Amino acid sequence: MHQHDDHDHFSHEDHDHEVAISTDAPYEEIEGLEMLTISSVGIDIGSSTSHLVFSRLVLRREGSAFSSRFRVTERTVLYRSPIMLTPYLSDTLIDIEKIKDFVNQAYDEAGFTPETIDTGAVVITGEALKKENAQPITELFAKESGKF
Repeated sequence: MHQHDDHDHFSHEDHDHEVAISTDAPYEEIEGLEMLTISSVGIDIGSSTSHLVFSRLVLRREGSAFSSRFRVTERTVLYRSPIMLTPYLSDTLIDIEKIKDFVNQAYDEAGFTPETIDTGAVVITGEALKKENAQPITELFAKESGKF
């Protein structure tokens, strides 16, 4: 067995072993455990007009148990698209290509890509909801616009 009584070769003088732990942020504020910050988009296609809103949402855990739910505690609007007259191809069809171009332009202007969106909603209201292609449009934008 080989022993070392001389601890000089294990010298700790050239570096510090102290670890600084910040206690500035309370436990509730620990990102990912008690608080989440996510990006969101709302796509609203109405009878007359359509628009998008990009937001940053802060969610905080309700209660103290890790199984408790998160709720939105802050919402910051990052970008509002211009309002566009909802385009129609006919009395029964929404012009999906014009809507796609509008949505893509809004993403570009807002500085987002679908990959950077964590959640969102596509809402079709009023007479637009009654159009033949309303459901496929909702599904398309929900699939292509982010993780929602």
